[in-house]
Amino acid sequence: MSSRTSYSWVAAGIILFLLISTYSLQHSSTRIPLATNLSSFISDPSNSLNYRNHLEKTTSPASQIVHSQTLTFNHIYVLSLPTRHDRREQMEQLARAHGLKITFVDAVNKDEPFIKWIAERAVEVRKERLRIMVSTLSFTLCLSRARAKRKEAGYRLKFEEFPKVR
Repeated sequence: MSSRTSYSWVAAGIILFLLISTYSLQHSSTRIPLATNLSSFISDPSNSLNYRNHLEKTTSPASQIVHSQTLTFNHIYVLSLPTRHDRREQMEQLARAHGLKITFVDAVNKDEPFIKWIAERAVEVRKERLRIMVSTLSFTLCLSRARAKRKEAGYRLKFEEFPKVR
């Protein structure tokens, strides 16, 4: 390769480098300087969102930098007791720090009568399921015993020989 061709490739590389660096400088005007104190991001939720945005822009491909306030869902609901103001404030602070939009839904105390009624129904359903499982298990055990007898005797059992399930 001649020296003229080599100079052409070097010049093309330099021009390409300048174009890329100019492009990145134009699109990095919203970046936070690296000398910024990181503790200020942690203590102030609005700054932490800026820092999160800074990290996204500097570490993620442009095709992945899409932020939805509801994480692409219609709503984000937070179930919380109305008396727990501290918990609600904490959730609001987290939502602000992550740039999310949340909706609070009042939870119900466990001592409410209809919650106790639901718990009683759950106990009844569990007992019924347990009864069904035990009867199925006993049928399975009887079936396996019948198969073992058949194998020992060397003949096929007829359907009438299976035990009946109550």
